[in-house]
Amino acid sequence: MVKKIKKCDGKIAKFDPSKITSAIFKAGKATGEFGEREAKWLTKQVHQQRPSYHVYGTGMEIGKILTVAHLYRNWEKLGGLIRSLYILIVSVLVLLTSVEVIGFLSLSHTNATKNMRTTRTALEGLEKEATILQKQILTIDATLAGLPTLHVTR
Repeated sequence: MVKKIKKCDGKIAKFDPSKITSAIFKAGKATGEFGEREAKWLTKQVHQQRPSYHVYGTGMEIGKILTVAHLYRNWEKLGGLIRSLYILIVSVLVLLTSVEVIGFLSLSHTNATKNMRTTRTALEGLEKEATILQKQILTIDATLAGLPTLHVTR
């Protein structure tokens, strides 16, 4: 579980899950998508996972939701330049989260293939050991077969 976080300004602070819950709840309330119960559940998921991936992604997703909700609610009131800026902001957030997802998937793939290579190497070692043991069994069986049958049994 997460105990400390590195803030955007580089400072280390104690992790406060209530801040995550509050931000997620505000986003859900602004869009009408979900309430406090879902916000608490999402916070729990973030808190139990790798924060370096999930918290950044969650923050950007919340930013996208809030920006789009604000843009939607105030479309008629906003001037053309402000609309364009909001659209640019949402586009940048979409690009960043897409790159983050690709990075996360790439890291997951790298870890999975590394684990697979380790497992494959261990399996090859076990197969070689099994071959050696089979040869030893054959040698022992041949030795036992050469002894008088009254003296040795298998």
